[in-house]
Amino acid sequence: MPWISALRYAKAHLAPASGAEAQADAAAPLGARIGALLRYQRAPLIRARAAGSLFDMPAEEQDVVRAISHVRLDLSGSLWRLFTQVGNVLDDDDRFLQVLVDRQGGIVEALTCSRLTGFIPSASDVALFRGDGGTGLGAQSYSLWADQLVSAGVPSDVLSAALGERDRLDFLRDVDPQAEFVAPFAGTEVRIDDADGTRGQYARVWFMPYVRNLADGSPEYLLIQMSAVDSRDGDPSRRAVLVEMWIAIPMEKERITIE
Repeated sequence: MPWISALRYAKAHLAPASGAEAQADAAAPLGARIGALLRYQRAPLIRARAAGSLFDMPAEEQDVVRAISHVRLDLSGSLWRLFTQVGNVLDDDDRFLQVLVDRQGGIVEALTCSRLTGFIPSASDVALFRGDGGTGLGAQSYSLWADQLVSAGVPSDVLSAALGERDRLDFLRDVDPQAEFVAPFAGTEVRIDDADGTRGQYARVWFMPYVRNLADGSPEYLLIQMSAVDSRDGDPSRRAVLVEMWIAIPMEKERITIE
C-alpha cells in the first residue's frame, strides 16, 4: 500500500458529505494549531490535588500544542484534544486539553487531562472495553483499587491523600448514571502530530467518562478509552490495540487562551 500522510488519511475517513461541514471540521476549537501556545490557570489543578485528586501535575508548565486530535463519537457534537505532550504508545505520558463542542462548534466543556495508565488488552479484555454483552466499559461504576494505582505509578503521597482509609476509589458513570448499563461511545479518532499533516494516527475508539467528587465537592473525571489504531504516520502495518485511562479536571473555557 502506498504511503499517505495522516492529514490525507484523516480527510479520506472523516470528511463529511457537505463541503461546508468539511471546512468546519478542519478547524479546531479556540483557533488551536500545532505550535501555538495554550494557556490556562493552574489554580484548579492545585486545588484538585489538595482535595485528593490523582491528577499528575507536570514538573514544569507545558503550554505548546504539539498535536491535535478530533474524536468523532455517536453523540451530539464531538471531542477535540489539544496535546501538550504526546505519549509513545505506553511508555510516556499524554497530556491534553479535551474540548467538547456542539454541532454548531460552540464549546460545551473543557477538561485538562493527564494519563493515569495504559495497557495492551487481552482478547477477553477487548470484549469488555467494547461493552459486549452489556458488561465492562459502560457499567454504572468503575473502581480503581489501591494495588492498581500503585502499579500505575501513582506516588505514595498522592495515593494516601486520595484513598485515605479506603482500599479503592469508586467512579460513577457520567452518562445517565441511574441506568444499569450504557454502551460506550464508539467512533474514530484522527490525530495530527505535525503542522504538515505527515505524522499522526487513525484509530477506532470506544470511550466512556466516569466521575467522582473530591474532598471539596469538586468533580474529578476518569476517562477510559480503548483504541484500535489502524494506521500510524500513514503506515497501516503499525497497528495496535491499547486501553488508556486519563484523570481529568474541568477548566473554565473563559480562562483558556491560545496564542
